[in-house]
Amino acid sequence: AACRNDMGVEARALPLCGGVGGRPGGMDAATYLAEHSSELKTAAEQQIAESNAKISASRGLFKDAMGNLEVNIQTCEVYLRKRMLMPTPRDICSQEDFSAVFGGKEPFCAVTQSNEFRTFVTIIDSDHTYEVHAWTPLKSQDKPNMKVVG
Repeated sequence: AACRNDMGVEARALPLCGGVGGRPGGMDAATYLAEHSSELKTAAEQQIAESNAKISASRGLFKDAMGNLEVNIQTCEVYLRKRMLMPTPRDICSQEDFSAVFGGKEPFCAVTQSNEFRTFVTIIDSDHTYEVHAWTPLKSQDKPNMKVVG
């Protein structure tokens, strides 16, 4: 095989060290391996890393050139900037301002931040990207006590 992974370690080292101990100018494989073990280990680790990179890229995960959009074919998931796309939450779509901008459409979004009282989502619609900040309204018991003077 061209990659020589079907041979033992000593046999793979023979072409590099110039033959076996009985030949002029050559050293035996054990001596070669002892002297060059760190170089061989580094080369093997690099080959493994390159192989793993090729395998992970070919197992159904596809990215656009910029790396912003990813599609996982096996799970049918779409990610925008490492965040899963999902339908825009109903409480955001039902707002009048949202309807005025999107005209009744309910585009997909990626949640970029989510806290107890706020949610930030990114929406891509046609050629535009929107950052929508949705805040939970205060309940009557949460409102500060204010008196009108006058």
